[in-house]
Amino acid sequence: MKKLLLLSLLSSLCFASDFYYEFGKKVEMKPKLQAQSLNTQSNDILEYETTEGKKVKFKNEIIIQCKKDSNCEKVFKDENINNYSKISNAFYLIKLNSSQNIFEYCQKLYTNDSILIAHPNFIKERVYR
Repeated sequence: MKKLLLLSLLSSLCFASDFYYEFGKKVEMKPKLQAQSLNTQSNDILEYETTEGKKVKFKNEIIIQCKKDSNCEKVFKDENINNYSKISNAFYLIKLNSSQNIFEYCQKLYTNDSILIAHPNFIKERVYR
């Protein structure tokens, strides 16, 4: 019984995937499909697939929404995040280097009490009707 439990634990760690939180729900991503070098303002576009089969594309940027009356800039300073810009009163855009894991930063920031939303900056494709 112990061997079965240990084996199942190890197999779950081997197949662990990246994830972020969207509207309070965990969204798991399958391993990276490809990193396309579509130079869009010198940022690569990353393409992943959710466990439900939906393909998502995003830059190596994170959108942050702060809770009301909170100081997100202090949170950024604590996490050693320097490359951010304020979009509006409560929203910030954080630009990461290609060496930084976007999912780790999303998870760290989402668990902070001052932050309401932290997810990748998605790229939407235009669809003609």
